[in-house]
Amino acid sequence: MKNKVVLGVFLAVFLFSLISAASAEILLGQPSKIYMLGSNFEQQVDILESDSATGLLQLTLVCPSQSVVFYADTVSVSANTLFELKKGLVLTDGIGECHVTSSFLSESARTSNFIVSDNIKLDITLSAKSVKPGEQLVINGNAIREDGIPVNGFAEISVGDVAKQTIAVVDGSFTINLNIPENARPDAYDIEILVYEKYKDTRTNKAVFQDKIYVTVVPTKLELALNNDSFIPGSILTVKALLYDQAGNEIKDIVRLEIYDSRGNNLVQEGIETSLSKNYQIPNNATAGDWKIYVSISDLREERIIYIPKYESASVELVNNKLVVTNTGNVPYKKTLEIKFSSGGTEIDKTKKVVLDVDDKQSFLLEAPNGTYDVSVNALSDGTETIEEVKEFRSVPLTGRATAVLDLEGRKGLFTQYPLISFIVFIILIIFIIYISRPKQELDYVESKGVISRGQGTGYIVATSSLPIQARDAGKSEDVIRRIYDKYVDKSLVEKVVQGSIVGNRQELSVLFVSLKNLSEIQKDDNFTELINKYFRIVTNAVYGNRGVVGHVAGSDIIALFNAPRTQENHQLAAVRAATRINEELSKLEVEHGLGINSGQAAVGLNAKVLRFMPTAGLSLVAQKLKEKSRNEILVSKSINDVARDYFKIQRYGVVDAGVHVIEAFKVVGAGGAFTSEEKKESSLADMISRVKLEQEKKEAEKRLQRGSQ
Repeated sequence: MKNKVVLGVFLAVFLFSLISAASAEILLGQPSKIYMLGSNFEQQVDILESDSATGLLQLTLVCPSQSVVFYADTVSVSANTLFELKKGLVLTDGIGECHVTSSFLSESARTSNFIVSDNIKLDITLSAKSVKPGEQLVINGNAIREDGIPVNGFAEISVGDVAKQTIAVVDGSFTINLNIPENARPDAYDIEILVYEKYKDTRTNKAVFQDKIYVTVVPTKLELALNNDSFIPGSILTVKALLYDQAGNEIKDIVRLEIYDSRGNNLVQEGIETSLSKNYQIPNNATAGDWKIYVSISDLREERIIYIPKYESASVELVNNKLVVTNTGNVPYKKTLEIKFSSGGTEIDKTKKVVLDVDDKQSFLLEAPNGTYDVSVNALSDGTETIEEVKEFRSVPLTGRATAVLDLEGRKGLFTQYPLISFIVFIILIIFIIYISRPKQELDYVESKGVISRGQGTGYIVATSSLPIQARDAGKSEDVIRRIYDKYVDKSLVEKVVQGSIVGNRQELSVLFVSLKNLSEIQKDDNFTELINKYFRIVTNAVYGNRGVVGHVAGSDIIALFNAPRTQENHQLAAVRAATRINEELSKLEVEHGLGINSGQAAVGLNAKVLRFMPTAGLSLVAQKLKEKSRNEILVSKSINDVARDYFKIQRYGVVDAGVHVIEAFKVVGAGGAFTSEEKKESSLADMISRVKLEQEKKEAEKRLQRGSQ
């Protein structure tokens, strides 16, 4: 009976507890979809009980990595009264998909899932991907948290081991002005930007940006090394340029070398490669004094001064019975020569005073009674002291009445010995000159003679222009001109050629050769007459517009002269300007053409109103070969390049085979201004390649000459 009573009481209590539990209700406020680390998270809890109750209320944050109980306390809830509680915490951990659970007595509740994130979205802009040392790299950035709120935190940047910096990020924006050290080595560097927020001393939300930047090579130091500071004429000067970058590392490049003598004359001007030695021989006639040597690249320039002492020296040669003394020093040679004749144990001494200017020579005729002699030449300073080694010549056959040393320049000739005969010859010569200079009745023409070498001998090409320059009878001249050119050339062009008077003398000329490459094709064109007229007009206008003169016309070949008949100070530049204008205009006509320019000495004279010029060997031939090699471009010789390279953009073209020798050719690629640094590098590379090719072509030409002579 007693057991039944106990069981009844237990059941009553159990049923009462079930009724009480069933009447409780927990309500949880639903969180936002996303929260960031460091954010203040708040949870709303409402409890409704039908009866008063007291129990433990617990709130738990459940995340993938951990669960955190952020509230646990005993609370009392009145019957039928809403119990309200708001509890918060700062999110410092637990990234991922989370939720909150609550429990009170036997009841529990759960919120929907939400995200806890530490991610920041970065937008970074670099001012450049390639910077020079000493320059400033500007970095602009925008940083937005994943919950859409701008970042207020920090940004740390590092560029390899070169630079580091930390700045504040305010309202999601930041700008970094990063100075690249001047001694930063040229290389590719990893750039890293870390943006983050902090809660107390702990970094919370963050993002990392990574990229590469390049620090360029900047030459900062140029050195000039020489093998000595003083050089006697004839010795070897060795030059080496050393170039260093901003980090002190040696680098290779092409630098400009200039050598000036003591009078300021520019003897060498070329590009040389750094770190490589270049040898130059000091000329025997090098002017004494301080010489200046420069190397330069960009804004760097290094100067060295070398000293060339006064050097008195002479060479002695004996050709048959003629003794030739040549000044091989750089100052006047003033010595007394002691000349000894030895034969059969007998020795006779003779002396001669020698005074030679630089590069001058003097010849003496040796005479002695018929026989063979040993001849020695000794230089004396005061007639007794020997200052140079004895020059000896063995077994020299000599003839004469007595032993003598005769000054060839001072010997009496026919005119001195026979003055009456000399006077008669002089009168005859004057009459002959007057006769050949009398006015002629026929038309005057420009006549040219070009000289070329052929193997061991010399041949001549004689070309007489069919283009009248001036005539006594103007009316007759115009009729002849029209008969020659009416088929192709209009009246205004012919009359323009007729104008001008020709005078001349021995002088340096620049010659321009122009021709059409596809004349046979042009002749088939219905507009042939119009095209050929334009061609002659273009060439003539360009030549006369630059104070030149048309010297020869044969078919489409035109030869123009500059510095004749009128003197031109810069005739090489005038020839290049005329060629540039011709090349531009002919390119518009779409005709294949060639242009070649050379300069050199020529004997120019006016004989019976006929302008004649005889160029030195190669003057006309070189220009002609350059014209033949040209394909719608302007090719010039070294003599033209040496003058025009400071006024036109000219690069090394290569080599041109002129038959018996190989010449260096240069190509005019633009008018005015100097080359850019990139163009300089390309031009310097082309120069080096061309030099190698030039040496090969020279060797092949020498072989051809040897085979021809055999």
